[in-house]
Amino acid sequence: MIRSSRLFRRPLVCSDPESRPRRAATILEVLVAMAVLGLCLLFMTQILVQDSFLEQRNRSRVASLRLLEAHSEIVRAGLPLPEDAGSYEMELLVEPARGSGVERPALRMVLEALEPAGLWRVDLVLTYQSRGRPLEQSMEMRLWRP
Repeated sequence: MIRSSRLFRRPLVCSDPESRPRRAATILEVLVAMAVLGLCLLFMTQILVQDSFLEQRNRSRVASLRLLEAHSEIVRAGLPLPEDAGSYEMELLVEPARGSGVERPALRMVLEALEPAGLWRVDLVLTYQSRGRPLEQSMEMRLWRP
């Protein structure tokens, strides 16, 4: 008589349905797994949208600071100042760079004479929009013109 090893034996079929091994997931488990996967995808898209929004906002902030810096250099380089002391306010024309994210810029410059004579306080305030949100950047400097 030939003896068979355990590797070649067929498993016994169990007649009790509760003791049988489960072979497939139920529809409820599949739905729960799909819901969890959907929530994960939803959160990831929110993160990507927020990341692009912050990138655009930072790009427009950098562009606005560059505009302020350029106009402050114009003032330092020799913008004619009033002869008499006092406080003056003026609007300056601003042209933003294409694709900078700065929309509808308006630059306001406020000059104020300080003591001693020849010392000026210059406030530059740039108001603009980025994705429809109103934003503002400001810069203050002292200017000495004896």
